[in-house]
Amino acid sequence: MDETIPKQGELFAPPDEPDGPVKSEKAEDVSGKEDRGQRMSASRHSKEELQQLLEGRILHGLACEWDEAVWILEPPHRKSIRRPLFRLENMKNKWGYWSGEKREICLSRDLVLDHSWDSVREILLHEMAHQFADEVLGADHEVPHGPQFLTACRLLRANPKASGKYKPLDEQFADVNSVVEDKIMIKVKKLMALAESQNRHEAEAAMAKAHELIAKYNLDLMKKDRDFFSVFIGRPALRHRREDYALANLLEEFYFVHGI
Repeated sequence: MDETIPKQGELFAPPDEPDGPVKSEKAEDVSGKEDRGQRMSASRHSKEELQQLLEGRILHGLACEWDEAVWILEPPHRKSIRRPLFRLENMKNKWGYWSGEKREICLSRDLVLDHSWDSVREILLHEMAHQFADEVLGADHEVPHGPQFLTACRLLRANPKASGKYKPLDEQFADVNSVVEDKIMIKVKKLMALAESQNRHEAEAAMAKAHELIAKYNLDLMKKDRDFFSVFIGRPALRHRREDYALANLLEEFYFVHGI
């Protein structure tokens, strides 16, 4: 049997471990790293493209909301105001602003991405009021929230307080729902539980007292100087079905709300 004996100083590669496969594995390793890098790069590009697409849709939505909001104005006022430019920006201390120089309404990127559309719309109406006061009512030399601005808010049904560190609608609504029930409401719940008693007189007395406290509690709240906020239910429409009006009447009667 012939054997190849290496001379002194030479390297010997056994037949079952040739040099070829080693070089091939290294090439595959390099190729795999390149593929992973390309996939990561493609992922970054896709996220950027998705972000741009999303923000483009949001800007279009803002323009549509602006067009819808101006229809509440009287025809002379509606003809005097033109749609501005819209832009999103990273902001820390405010939700938006109106730039008369650029004719631009700029809203916080955090607002439009992380809050409800009702919250976005409320801030948009506030900035529209600044635009209206500036371009239509001639309040360009007036203080930011002066008389002309308040007039614009009234005409556009805008909230004059929706600026600066104002808490968006969705956060306000969450706060209201998460408030710990006070002693009066706890007492009302206990009375309602007693109203299920099999003792007729005890049940009637508990129910009457519960209704008395509910009415008194509501009247006391209404006497206080409160800030009210609105919540949209359903989709906006020029006409509503008969059952929608019936539901609105039930909400007003039993939940101490006012429908508009």
